Amino acid sequence: MIISNPPYIPRGTVLEPELKHEPEIALFADENGLEIYRKIVLEAPKFLNPDGWLIFELGIGEASSVKAFMNEYFEGVTVIKDLAGIDRVIYGKLIG
Repeated sequence: MIISNPPYIPRGTVLEPELKHEPEIALFADENGLEIYRKIVLEAPKFLNPDGWLIFELGIGEASSVKAFMNEYFEGVTVIKDLAGIDRVIYGKLIG
């Protein structure tokens, strides 16, 4: 199982005050926040056992794009909403 909360905030986004103490490398990603997801999805099959799981925290508005990446290598890709109704977690099982 791989569980990740990758940097997903697009560069140039104004941060909430509670995030200002976090290091930039933990928050910001290029390509509208999707670059790191793409890299992890492509590399994860090399590290997972057959039927292994990949789980991500999602940034706002990223669920459909991340799901499209994951559907190439993972089955049963599912998005879970947080308490505010925002798509926040996505998971899937390695095809194979």
